Amino acid sequence: MKNKYSAQQSAVSSRGPLYALIFGAAAGIVSVILNISITLANLPTFQLVAREGDKVSYNTALAVTGLQCLNFLVTLSICLVAGYLVGRFTVQRRLGFYAGILAGIIIYLSTFIINFIPNYPGKFTPDIVTAIVFLCIWSFIGGMMSLLGAWIATRRYIRNSVAES
Repeated sequence: MKNKYSAQQSAVSSRGPLYALIFGAAAGIVSVILNISITLANLPTFQLVAREGDKVSYNTALAVTGLQCLNFLVTLSICLVAGYLVGRFTVQRRLGFYAGILAGIIIYLSTFIINFIPNYPGKFTPDIVTAIVFLCIWSFIGGMMSLLGAWIATRRYIRNSVAES
């Protein structure tokens, strides 16, 4: 008798890349919106750092570092959830990785574009080689977090299909 999960997987596998595309794009867009919201909600802190320059106080520097860490953790969490959803819908870990790569690309390209907005806090305009390196790093980080989410979502299915074989 065939595995009950193989019928489900074959029905979903034709739409799997579409799910990866949708969830990856949604994760990237939601992450960008949340990162911009967190930054703009704490605009006075970033402006204080820009005004003080090298003479910024320890507490202010700590607050800005905490805000940037919060942005990073929000991004990682969103990529994890996107990978989990892709893994749950498609039962394919590879597509979860692809969704995370897409989310990472969207996140980095949006921050690269945001750097051209005048007076936006935390401006960093890299040269093209640095931008490509950071694009690869962000894509890999997003892909690995989504792969973790897809792995968590599919471990029960994979374990059951191996046990039933």
